[in-house]
Amino acid sequence: MTDGADTAVDVTAHCPAWQCACAEAETLARRAARLALARCGAPPAAILDITLADDDTQQALNRTWRGKDAPTNVLAFPAVDPAAPVPAGAPVLLGDVILAFETVRREAVEQDKPL
Repeated sequence: MTDGADTAVDVTAHCPAWQCACAEAETLARRAARLALARCGAPPAAILDITLADDDTQQALNRTWRGKDAPTNVLAFPAVDPAAPVPAGAPVLLGDVILAFETVRREAVEQDKPL
């Protein structure tokens, strides 16, 4: 299992509300992803992209890719088949994870959890 040190996690905040509500949103997302990848035994050279979006963006993606015309808290788009062989030492592009601010914030309030 990797400790996540070689894992590349890129976080992009497309929705300024994330930064306003939690100045450390990008750092927290990166740390959480690295921890999750380490715990699940991800390859040492894994690459993951996280986008901190809003409900409108999430709803458009959900409608396009899942046929559901509503926002959701998180969408994940894998980049490769996890069973596909990867050359030893090669980076593994895992895919994209998109989080919707308004939905995540609402669920955090409902569940009495920090954003």
